[in-house]
Amino acid sequence: MRTKFFVISDNEGIRAIQSRSVCAKIIKSDVFKEALKFIGTEYTEDYMLGYEDTIMFIGILQVAKSYYYLEELGYYYSRDELRGNFPKLKNKLCKPNNIKLKDMGHIKLLHFLLDKTRNNEFEKQIVYHELISINHYLNLVNTTCHDYDYVYEVFDSLIQSSYISNIQKKRLFDFKARIEQKEKGRK
Repeated sequence: MRTKFFVISDNEGIRAIQSRSVCAKIIKSDVFKEALKFIGTEYTEDYMLGYEDTIMFIGILQVAKSYYYLEELGYYYSRDELRGNFPKLKNKLCKPNNIKLKDMGHIKLLHFLLDKTRNNEFEKQIVYHELISINHYLNLVNTTCHDYDYVYEVFDSLIQSSYISNIQKKRLFDFKARIEQKEKGRK
């Protein structure tokens, strides 16, 4: 299941992670709890405006042993839902670990992928291709406005990987150089 919904494509518009959310999925509670442990508090307790569902789904893929596709459409209700409303839960409020990163969920996703993927060619290529598709949709140079060291950490980790080709490394160097140029222009 680790790599079930991942695809590597040279088309920049095709995202490496094919299924990106947890909505419209029925997930066993023990799988969900294990996924939260796998993801870790660095990511589950941080304030993110985007890509949090992708991180959750990747965590679920890492711990799930199987899946089943339901062909019928509709809603599934538990018996208790039909009887009345659930009482409000007093959950812990989300507090930002790093308020500066709140609008950089895409960088947090890439950091998560580097942190949690195995050191093999397929999984490092997934991270590279996800970075390329994120750039295609968001333009990393334009969306990087702060916490440059955190962004460079992602690039440096990929550049140092033996599973990234020299052509890919050159492309990463070019992206990083353009971001560094933008950072120097802000000072």
